[in-house]
Amino acid sequence: MAEQDGERTEPATAKRRREARDEGQVARSSEVNSTFVLLFGVATMMAAFGWMGQQLREAGVYFFSEAGQASMETTGDGVRMLMVMGMKVVYASAPVLAATFLIGTGAAFLQVGWNFSVKAFSFQMTKLNPIEGLKKFVSKQAFFELGKNLLKVGVLGLVSILTIRRLLPEIVGIMDLPLSGALDQSSRFVWLLVLRLLGILAILAAIDFWWQRHRHEEQLKMTKDEVTREHKDQEGDPKVKARIRSIMFEHARQRMMEAVKTADVIVTNPTHFSVGLKYDTTDPAPRVIAKGQGHLALRIREVAREHGVPVIEEPPLARALYRVVKVDGFVPSSLFEAVARVLAAIYKINRRQAMAGAE
Repeated sequence: MAEQDGERTEPATAKRRREARDEGQVARSSEVNSTFVLLFGVATMMAAFGWMGQQLREAGVYFFSEAGQASMETTGDGVRMLMVMGMKVVYASAPVLAATFLIGTGAAFLQVGWNFSVKAFSFQMTKLNPIEGLKKFVSKQAFFELGKNLLKVGVLGLVSILTIRRLLPEIVGIMDLPLSGALDQSSRFVWLLVLRLLGILAILAAIDFWWQRHRHEEQLKMTKDEVTREHKDQEGDPKVKARIRSIMFEHARQRMMEAVKTADVIVTNPTHFSVGLKYDTTDPAPRVIAKGQGHLALRIREVAREHGVPVIEEPPLARALYRVVKVDGFVPSSLFEAVARVLAAIYKINRRQAMAGAE
């Protein structure tokens, strides 16, 4: 209950955003789509107005020329005429239809990118609940959308009235013009009104786009408990992680202590550092199989003495090996000479002991 009652003050995490996007919850403004469709639809209509008019005129000529010759006794001629007329009208309006489809799709893509959500189409029993459906009609969002649409209609109506009032003397004067001049003047008035309305729609779309983004961000916000729980789910409980690291470190140290028993020599400084070296003829260089500082260094020396591994005090070399080489790492070329000198001394001691034992 504490989490449910907590205030959503934290910005949404990347995981929360991905989940919302997968469910189809994105910031999308329908006003932007409709404005883009109207704007480019009108622009396409203006650009292709002459061609579209020519196609519609040809359709009209075809209809009236064929209507007089069509037989009224059968329906075949009538159906054929309607089909041809329909095809001609579709062909004439094809540029506008194609432009509006492409622009509508492009506007949606610019707002949210590619986002095909299967979850948004999945069946949910709550969608069949009439009570849940009624709640949508009395929700804050429903009242907001209603108020937004009423405001939009009011603003567009006011702009239309003001524009017509200003152009009223010129509109009345159209009656004194010849037919061609009246048509041109009427077209100019219509386009002027349309462009003004599109400008108002563009402003309203920009405001709605900002609001939808803001509202989406507010809906995605999380409580502090949700953020903490998500962080634990992704990164793991800090106490558990610390325990795992402790266990892993202990296992690594045990393996290292086992490796100390097989070392050729332990180099010390003599109290702070201990480094175990081993050289195999198949390796390109001697390897550091164990190293430690402080208490661990003392333990390495104890294990080495228990198993007869030589311990040599070489403070500069011990410090250099400890700082430069990792466990199971090869000795760098800069330390070859010093390490070779130590190993040569150890091998010489081992040979003497072996010869003495043979005698």
